[in-house]
Parts: sequence; structure tokens; C-alpha cells
Amino acid sequence: MANIAPKSVLSLSLPGAVGTTLDYTVTRPLVVIDVCALCTAPGGGGDTLKVGNSATDVSSAIAIAPVDNLGRTTKIVNAARTFAIGDLMRVTMTGTAAGTAIVSILPSAIPGNS
Repeated sequence: MANIAPKSVLSLSLPGAVGTTLDYTVTRPLVVIDVCALCTAPGGGGDTLKVGNSATDVSSAIAIAPVDNLGRTTKIVNAARTFAIGDLMRVTMTGTAAGTAIVSILPSAIPGNS
């Protein structure tokens, strides 16, 4: 029987800082199909995280506080979820105090570009 597993999972650790934005250059074409985040260190109330490209949000804001909270996006923007080689994927954390999170982005390979 064949294994059923995602092509890959992008796991990122965000450092604790209010207004943290990390940019990643996409090296293989992908389509984002899910985003979740685990709060690993305390921050302030209202801490959220979202994934986007250089101009548009791909995911809705994900609540990441308090510690051990696992948040998941409630929306993926269909028109913005496809990334080509060289595109910028941006992860932004906002809140009232420094906190840290591990972010998992579940991509699906674009057909023909495995």
C-alpha cells in the first residue's frame, strides 16, 4: 500500500518580537492549503500570526496566545495561495508583547512540478 503524506511541511520558528516579519524566498512552486501555529513562549494578549506574499494575505489571522495554544487559519485566499519559484512568502506576527511560535505551512505541489 502506498504512503499517503503531504509533499512537504514548511516549519518555521518565529523569534519573539512585536511586529516580527520574516520573508522567505520560494525555491519550488507550491500551493498553500493549510496554515497552523503553536505558541511556544508567552507574549501579550491578542498575539496573531498570518502568512502572505509580498502584497496580499494568504491566510486569515491566527490567534497564537496563550502558550501551548494551537491556532489554525480559518481562510486561505484562493487568488493568493499559489507561489512560483522566486516568489516571496511573508510570515507576520503581531501582538502587544514578545512571544514565539512554530508555524507549519502545508503546501501542495503544483502538478508537473514535483
